Amino acid sequence: MSKSSNCSVNKLRYTDGEVHRAGGIMAKKRTYILAVLILSLLLSAAAGCARQQQQGTPSPTGTPAGNYLNIDPERRPMPQKITLYYMHKPSGLLVPVTRTEYRGDMPMEQFVMRELLKGPGAGNESLAALFPEGAGIKDVEMTGTTAFVYFDNGVTGDIPLQTIWGDAYANQDPVVLAQRTHELLLYSVVNTLTSLPGISNVKILIENHFATYTELGLQALAQAYGADPNTSMPSYPRSPDHILQPKNVVQLLMTELSADTPAWQKIYPFLYDKMASGTMNLPGLEEMQKQWERINRRLIIDPDSIVPQEVRGDNTALVQVSYTIERTDGQTEPVNLEYLHMIYQNGVWKLELPPTWLGEDYGD
Repeated sequence: MSKSSNCSVNKLRYTDGEVHRAGGIMAKKRTYILAVLILSLLLSAAAGCARQQQQGTPSPTGTPAGNYLNIDPERRPMPQKITLYYMHKPSGLLVPVTRTEYRGDMPMEQFVMRELLKGPGAGNESLAALFPEGAGIKDVEMTGTTAFVYFDNGVTGDIPLQTIWGDAYANQDPVVLAQRTHELLLYSVVNTLTSLPGISNVKILIENHFATYTELGLQALAQAYGADPNTSMPSYPRSPDHILQPKNVVQLLMTELSADTPAWQKIYPFLYDKMASGTMNLPGLEEMQKQWERINRRLIIDPDSIVPQEVRGDNTALVQVSYTIERTDGQTEPVNLEYLHMIYQNGVWKLELPPTWLGEDYGD
């Protein structure tokens, strides 16, 4: 007997077909098990979310919980500091008025124009808005750095010149005064808007067409430019020449003090409440008038000698001037060069009066 016959082991043998069928069955079982596991996980997650919402997750209500940010759905107006330019009656020039108003969603350029039309407000009797009664703003639009201001037809109405100018109205040609007033109106708009960042020019429209010189009473301005008064006006840049400057105050004071009878009601508003020595208060109007008339006859000024020297960051300025004081005793005191000190107060430049103008020993 051969070895193989004694030591052989009987083993089950599978054909290729049987192996293929067995593999298919196992693959189906694995797929089924995986599907059951995935379905179980999905059901568990859904059940957990439902329990969490039922037990502790807050749902939005009309009154938010204490640990939620309370957001006001309506945007509230915010305080906004703005600078507006009005006419200063004593000087006949524009001065800035800075105030804080509340602005909502209105564009800034439209907001300041609507505030400008409201006027300088109570307590500013020396200032005047120059718009005709009933003038209104329809819109303000920006194109590049130019603001297009749409007025309604009310802006072409009559300006109450006598109310604005007071006593000066009787002493000047009404036609010239009207032209000057309309020009100040134009630059009150231009200088107000160009105070805002990003605006360098302003163009005026009435309803939906470009305003002409004639419509705004600016025929003299058209003549100065050599333009036809019935043509539309160009856009205008900022004009410091229409804003009260230290030099303007000195010119006004020197003109008044050179008269035989100075108009103290015009002079006094431009004097600072302390004199240049820094130790004396300015005398009252009547006392100052008496002191001046007691020692002085007049002050003679060379207009060309008035030269602005410096505007400083502390609201002070220096103006160079040369003049001669004629005293009542017949003596003359020439001053070849003096730097007058100016103080900026409530939008107006005021002179710190040199004590020597009231006498060498004044205040001693």
